[in-house]
Amino acid sequence: MIWLDYISVSIPSQYSDLAHHLEEQCRGVLMRKYCKGNYFVYYERAIPSLARQLPAVLWVLEGDVKNKVIVDLGCGSTASFDTPSYAYEPWLGRLLHEVGAKVVGVDSHVQVLKEEFETHCINLWEDGKLIFLKLRRIDLVHAASFFDSPGVVGKGDSDVMRRKIETELNFYTGKLLFA
Repeated sequence: MIWLDYISVSIPSQYSDLAHHLEEQCRGVLMRKYCKGNYFVYYERAIPSLARQLPAVLWVLEGDVKNKVIVDLGCGSTASFDTPSYAYEPWLGRLLHEVGAKVVGVDSHVQVLKEEFETHCINLWEDGKLIFLKLRRIDLVHAASFFDSPGVVGKGDSDVMRRKIETELNFYTGKLLFA
């Protein structure tokens, strides 16, 4: 598995441009579905997350997400960790699903089960929880902010979780994108 910390690399501007185009393409649908059509709510909720994560995903997948299987560890949910709940909503998974990616979201909160893409409510501190991925073709494992999230840091050491994920996904030889 190749670990890519996308905060420490320079992502070519073409992927930022493509991310902006895809976000514009999906904006209306995402606003209607998740923000009752309110642009200001959408802008406050979705844009910060998408602006940071989407260019990196596009960069690793060379701009093509259609029919790609993207496992999003810590995909987000509508549950709150003493912050506004939208701070952890699965905006990346929602947008990728809208543009044709096959998203597999993994989060520790049951609220994640309400999404249109495939989701799994899993406690990754327990052993063997990612075994269901073993028989799948996976194009990318995405874990932005996962290792520093309240669900990981609040329960243990993020370095321990990194080693655990590496062990759980030992069959996967592709890239794991994190920040």
